[in-house]
Amino acid sequence: MANYKFSNLNELEIETIARDFAAVAIEGDTITLSGDLGSGKTLFCRAFIRQLLGISDLEIPSPTYLISIEHRADDKPAVNHLDLYRICDPAEIDELGLDDFLEYSVVMIEWPDKAVQSLPALRMDIEIEIVDELTRNLKLTAPDSLASRYYRSREIGNFLRANIKQNYQREPFAADASARNYELVNAAGNFSILMDAPGAPDGPPVKNGLPYSRIAHLAEEVASFVTIAKQLRAKGYYAPEIYAQDYENGLVLLEYLGTDGIISPDRKPIVERYIASGEMLAELHSHDWPADGHAPDDASNQFPPFDQSAMLIEVELLTDWYLNDNQHSATAEDIDEFIQIWNLYAAMAQNFRQSIVLRDFHSPNIIWQNESTGTDRIGLIDFQDALIGPAVYDLVSLAQDARVIVSSKLESQIIDHYLDSLKVKGQQIDIEQFQLEYAMMGAQRASKLLGIFVRLHSRDGKSGYRKLIPAIRSYLKKNLQHPALSQYRNWCERVIKL
Repeated sequence: MANYKFSNLNELEIETIARDFAAVAIEGDTITLSGDLGSGKTLFCRAFIRQLLGISDLEIPSPTYLISIEHRADDKPAVNHLDLYRICDPAEIDELGLDDFLEYSVVMIEWPDKAVQSLPALRMDIEIEIVDELTRNLKLTAPDSLASRYYRSREIGNFLRANIKQNYQREPFAADASARNYELVNAAGNFSILMDAPGAPDGPPVKNGLPYSRIAHLAEEVASFVTIAKQLRAKGYYAPEIYAQDYENGLVLLEYLGTDGIISPDRKPIVERYIASGEMLAELHSHDWPADGHAPDDASNQFPPFDQSAMLIEVELLTDWYLNDNQHSATAEDIDEFIQIWNLYAAMAQNFRQSIVLRDFHSPNIIWQNESTGTDRIGLIDFQDALIGPAVYDLVSLAQDARVIVSSKLESQIIDHYLDSLKVKGQQIDIEQFQLEYAMMGAQRASKLLGIFVRLHSRDGKSGYRKLIPAIRSYLKKNLQHPALSQYRNWCERVIKL
């Protein structure tokens, strides 16, 4: 159990804590409030409910006489506000349907001592102590998992108040496959995005005494996002402006780029937007980017290399996860052969045409700017893991989008426009070599994604990723038609029945 205490609070500070907590409340959460009459329990509940429902002037009567009042708003969790002061017989608690409330709403209970036997074990208890007429102490007790979520929201609230000098509303925003969380912050119609990415400790060693994140060169701190955003903007690309950052606590307040993407509402690629995104990549690849070891004046501006070890540890996600999904079987000899193949391919890739690799340049991370022209039409997000590697990698990410089906015709159009754009900039590309690089990095990315999507489903409970696997298998099969990849094609046909 975790315990936190907030001391010497006035009414405004109590309401502020309530709003911070409400920003992360979810269905099934139970919050109890104890304290003498007039201590501020209902004050806390009203501020909490208004924030949760996004209605700052919502009328919230005390449930003292009705015992239970339900509050609702569109697209928000319902809230059941209970006041058990008048409960005399514990049997009355059963008649309230407390268990039913927990299935679909947030439950707030004043005077919980009247229902101790009926309260769920997973709950947050708040005790409000009267210090004097204007001052209160607030004590929070909850299981660690619940307490950490609410206390983290308090840290976020403090960060936002320090950097937004007006009232604002917080709302959950679309999450990605990472451990980062996002919120949409609305300050009187001025929107921004809160990135919540506390630094994670290294995972267990997986190879040569190193964790996966270090071998794959994954960014563990928000400083990487901030630094790369500034570099992209300095070269004329539309990455979000950084309004504020707290490196120690892993918080960034950044520009809201909107929600208009490069796919239609029915999840079909918008041809001209995909082509424009490919042309932007050609522009991106025409610049020099500071590789690790080539910018001694400022180490923070260096990009790590997409080296042989990083490529191999990524592709081994297929053998670590996809092969262990109870659909395929592989012998130790099969695994050894797989590693030998990819050691060879990853070594070859070190001699491919090199540039910045944003790493996840596909539809979820491309925000279309309809009122802009040129490269400004392409809003960039999710680039904190960028490195220097085969330039063609991001083109594969776009033209073989992991989240939607890209037709062979559109894929060819994207590639042709990309190559034409490079020619305009005076870059001569060997087409046969380009085709090899495209196929090999496409095979590497598809193999990695098969493992990642199974891991997200099996380990992280994100079941929606499983439905994406057939498209990734199709991309992999297409890439393996290149003659130089025949050894891996034979392996995939034998082991994963591609």
